[in-house]
Amino acid sequence: VNYSVFLNYQGNIEFFRKYLAEKELSESDFATVIGGAHRTVNRILNGKHNPGSKFIVCVLRNCENITFEQAFSYTFSLPKGNKNNSKSA
Repeated sequence: VNYSVFLNYQGNIEFFRKYLAEKELSESDFATVIGGAHRTVNRILNGKHNPGSKFIVCVLRNCENITFEQAFSYTFSLPKGNKNNSKSA
């Protein structure tokens, strides 16, 4: 039996937009703060890509006042063929 679980992360775009406005940061500035690429930040904040684990770690390590629960959510799914294939958390 394969008990693999697939996690799919989503960024809280509204939270990030508000955070950037409050801190008076551009997307490029934010990318510099977290140690990421502007291109990645832009794609996530425009809903074109979901954040990966590297982006999540960069945000949480470099923005001590941001929690996972504020900035991200996730769904998990079981491998194909399993009943109840997708759940949210």
